Amino acid sequence: MFQPLDNSALAAQLQGKLMLVYGDLDENAMPALTLQLARALNAANKDYDLLYLANQDHELFRNDTYYMRRMWDYFVTHLMGATPPAYELGRQHDGA
Repeated sequence: MFQPLDNSALAAQLQGKLMLVYGDLDENAMPALTLQLARALNAANKDYDLLYLANQDHELFRNDTYYMRRMWDYFVTHLMGATPPAYELGRQHDGA
């Protein structure tokens, strides 16, 4: 069922930076699929960054300020080649 969507087969072709993010409560993008991709990247000796967000579902991009900060910092660091400034994005959502 998920085989056409399996990115693991493409792991060896990774070029550049990659940040994988998953929440353990996500029912749309199962955490196991993210970890299978991580395993394939390991097997292909590819570097990547992995961010695990406890008690988060698929809406993490809308309700988790920690994720937002990490994502923007990743873009600034790896796309702009700059050091992210010190900042705070409001109060952290704890998933409860």
